[in-house]
Amino acid sequence: MDTPTSTLAKYKMFIGGEWVDAASGETFESDNPFTGKPWALVPKGNGQDADRAVRAAHKAFTSGEWPKLTPSRRGALLRKLADLIGEQSKFLAEMEVRDNGKLYAEMSAQTAYMAQWYYYYGGLADKVEGHVIPSDKPDMFNFTRYEPLGVVAAIIPWNSPLLLVAWKLAPALAAGNTVVLKPSEYTSASTLEFMKLIPLLTDPAAHGGDASATGELQRRLGHDLPSYGAHAPESTDPPPELNHLHVEQKLVARLDGAPEFHAVHRHEVDDLVRCLADFVHQKQAPGLRHSFDDQHTGHDRVAGEMT
Repeated sequence: MDTPTSTLAKYKMFIGGEWVDAASGETFESDNPFTGKPWALVPKGNGQDADRAVRAAHKAFTSGEWPKLTPSRRGALLRKLADLIGEQSKFLAEMEVRDNGKLYAEMSAQTAYMAQWYYYYGGLADKVEGHVIPSDKPDMFNFTRYEPLGVVAAIIPWNSPLLLVAWKLAPALAAGNTVVLKPSEYTSASTLEFMKLIPLLTDPAAHGGDASATGELQRRLGHDLPSYGAHAPESTDPPPELNHLHVEQKLVARLDGAPEFHAVHRHEVDDLVRCLADFVHQKQAPGLRHSFDDQHTGHDRVAGEMT
């Protein structure tokens, strides 16, 4: 006897921070391996849906609040997600059992432990560091800086979906990427249940704005402004005193803990340090002023470190 579709759990796809049906409106049944009967209806995505998901993830990567988040803030969101997973681990285990037929003892152990991946990569997010590289050119300062790739596609197998999601999602988000998850058509429901945790995330440092997220974790986080000592700037643009400094491309000097310096000729270090010292004293930023006991002493120390 067929199961009436009216009694089946109905799922939607999560794209651009919204729950949406497939572009075609089609669905397919997900069977409970224990009973051999369908228990859920899952959207049947196609190329149009994949394109919509990639476009949403690319938009999240290039605009909005996600690319403005500091690595520390990204890590805080991942750790918050780990907390939510811990609170819902038993329910998620039950969903895994219903969707893929594995034993509850195995699935409950996996869902209880998978939060550790988000804790680990949440802690690692602000510890991805570049390197200063020796150079045979005396007038160049050479170094590397790691940057996110962009949109990452993660294809999830059927056998342990949520644990495998953690292996792929946590490091990708920690590095600053956005993600499109494609679960197996045999076990889509548990991943879609997991995605319901994402809108529950809130940034404790944000001011206002409700939380609604895609691979960017949160589409609206409120304000995420870097701190200059005890003061928050009105924008993250470099101070005008530094705008005259160029090498081969515009040099951006940010004082929010996320420097974006490129190749800097040594003869420009003096100008850079003087401008920074002037800026710090003019703004009276207590968190930075200790590095400049006076302009000359601070200049000598910082210039020495940079060269």
